Amino acid sequence: MVARVIPGVEAATAIALWFPAVRPAAAILAAFLMLLYAVAIAINLLRGRTDLDCGCTGPLERRPVAAWMVYRNALLAGLVVPLAGTWDARPLQGMDLFSIAVALSTIVLLWLAIDRLLGQVVPRGAALKASR
Repeated sequence: MVARVIPGVEAATAIALWFPAVRPAAAILAAFLMLLYAVAIAINLLRGRTDLDCGCTGPLERRPVAAWMVYRNALLAGLVVPLAGTWDARPLQGMDLFSIAVALSTIVLLWLAIDRLLGQVVPRGAALKASR
């Protein structure tokens, strides 16, 4: 039952981050969720349950839990916590918007590349190495 509620909580948290009135609470909730996932993955790894699907890629791809996911989720929790602080607003200039677009594109592409490397390439390389 909890698995059915979590995507809604995640979506509501992501949307709430856009609204200044609830942003601090949403940032804390987002950090809590990421830490909760990290702890859940760590517990299952300690129990030897590495065959569980992490759920990171949705229903189209099955990816077993791994230790790097604990670190990733802890990093994400740390990155979202500053959103709970106060913000000083100023009007964005054209160069600000360009810088944001380029930085965001770079971060997303790096994230996808690292996720693919750690989620698929490294495990397959280890499996090939072990089969020799």
